[in-house]
Amino acid sequence: MTSPQSPCYLSFIPAEIHFEIVTYLPDFEDQISASLAYPVWNSIISKDESFRKSRYTYSSLWRHEGLHHLLGPPPIHTFFGITAQSGKIKSYGLYTFGLDQEQYEREVARVLRYRKNHPSRYPPGKRTFEDDDDELGINRRDYTDFCNRISTLDISACELMDEPLVSPYLPPEIHEEWKRPLDFSYNNDQPQWAYLGKMVLQGFPVCLGTSECGLLNENRDFYTFTVSNTQTPDLTLRKLADIIVNQLGVKIPETERGRRITVTEPNRSDGILKPEGIDSEKEHVILIDQHWHSKWNPVSRSQEGEIGVRAIIVPHDDEERRKAIYNIHARRWESRNWSPFPGVDIKLYPTGSRVESIPITSYSGPTENIPNSQPSQSPKLCCFIL
Repeated sequence: MTSPQSPCYLSFIPAEIHFEIVTYLPDFEDQISASLAYPVWNSIISKDESFRKSRYTYSSLWRHEGLHHLLGPPPIHTFFGITAQSGKIKSYGLYTFGLDQEQYEREVARVLRYRKNHPSRYPPGKRTFEDDDDELGINRRDYTDFCNRISTLDISACELMDEPLVSPYLPPEIHEEWKRPLDFSYNNDQPQWAYLGKMVLQGFPVCLGTSECGLLNENRDFYTFTVSNTQTPDLTLRKLADIIVNQLGVKIPETERGRRITVTEPNRSDGILKPEGIDSEKEHVILIDQHWHSKWNPVSRSQEGEIGVRAIIVPHDDEERRKAIYNIHARRWESRNWSPFPGVDIKLYPTGSRVESIPITSYSGPTENIPNSQPSQSPKLCCFIL
């Protein structure tokens, strides 16, 4: 005989008391947990206008004002992501990772050393270091260790993913400003709205990448596509995740490439992921985060940027992780084009490719990034004469 189910005493509490309880949850992560815990709280958090507005306010270094907090959620090392397999999304979640302590402390030491060597800029009494300090330019989020996953919160049933990606509560004067040519000059005292306008009116880039362990250490963006401006107005996090997963299954015909095939720009006619050593039939965690997309403008000969999105595919196993590391090293070597013959383009690749390796004793560059090489030996490289 089964025991009768105990009643939920929360249902006897008046609605005004429920609203009062929820108002004591100002943090975004607490709102998500409460919305998943009890339907009444979910209704208040998802429909009350004051809560909806709070999810678009600027409150961290890595989040742009006017964009939904799920695209860069707190705390520092938490990312919105999905679990996908065979081109289908299996679940949505918030993934929390640890800190890459070694890399982070090295950067802190570098900044403090710089301040010490420039006493005129940083006199006594001025701040020397704080976590996520705008003045120092150190962002702990950049030093996330993807190999150290601490927790996962399943938010597949969370209604917050169906809210607009761009805030529907922008002041009317911003929309009036967007009707004029966007001002990216140094004289604009609020350039963030110009960059947000560029994202809404012209679309935004999405960088697909893979990482061995973190955002700054052993990572590589291997493909970029654009979400058009016609998709942006009604875009939600759930729809954005669908766009990214669908793009991962696209095959790029060789005739559409318009550039030569190299190690870092391989032939993707069999799919985007296959040249990266990623098996789409395996289950992968894909982290979706805000990203400042820098690009070179050949007309003005200057570095420009725009708000975009980065989708990081976490390797499924050690084999995919080794392939990711190899591609990262190959990109580094390809950026150091070395040609002893005038007019001849020679590409240097680490040992292990399909052609036979030959020693180049005249090369005196660094060897720390070449797999299976010793610093005391002359590095073995593959030469492709194009």
